[in-house]
Amino acid sequence: MRIPLNLSFLLSVFLIIVPLNVFAKEVKYPYKNFNVKNIYRLDNGKTIFIEQTGWGNTIWEKINNGELKKISHVWFVAGIAKECSDRNLKNIIFVAHKEYYLMGGINENAPIRIHNLYNPQPYIDTALGSVPNMEYAKEWCKFYKPI
Repeated sequence: MRIPLNLSFLLSVFLIIVPLNVFAKEVKYPYKNFNVKNIYRLDNGKTIFIEQTGWGNTIWEKINNGELKKISHVWFVAGIAKECSDRNLKNIIFVAHKEYYLMGGINENAPIRIHNLYNPQPYIDTALGSVPNMEYAKEWCKFYKPI
């Protein structure tokens, strides 16, 4: 018995797509209007989501059941580095914090600070260091590209 060409094509597509959907775990966003800014796949297989909110970026990790677990919140995520050679740092995040002046206002050009990706409170006093800009950081570190 010969299978018609269009049926053969549909069968091929079905056999490719169905296994992918069976093993893929859908992302369960914590709320309806979740605004994804970037997604990173780390070398260890973990997936990091950067959410854009009205007051900054929230950093989330996708866990095994497809849900997102909140890691931390910062003003701005500049990137996630695989490694930085000078101090043997791995999976670190480059962020800017909203820094307020004593008598009001904010520093629009706040320095970019370096933190462990899984630091739940990445504030100025927990920083591993800082860089003047991302061009400088790229001289020392290898960065993940958003997917």
